Amino acid sequence: MLLDNVIPFLYEMRDWMNIQASAYQAQNLTSVKQALNISVLQKVMKQDAQSVDSVIKAMEQSVTPHLGKNLDIKL
Repeated sequence: MLLDNVIPFLYEMRDWMNIQASAYQAQNLTSVKQALNISVLQKVMKQDAQSVDSVIKAMEQSVTPHLGKNLDIKL
């Protein structure tokens, strides 16, 4: 009689532990995905910052302050 009650209880415990393990794995997978997304975002932001720096340098080099100050008109 006692064994009849213990075996179903053990099966229920095993099922509960499997559910808990699955939930833990899903949570870990979500954490890993989130960490990867953050890492990719940081990399993209760094590349964007480098691109902006390149554009600023190109604009600074293209500026010629001595041109355009005077207007030569001939009549």
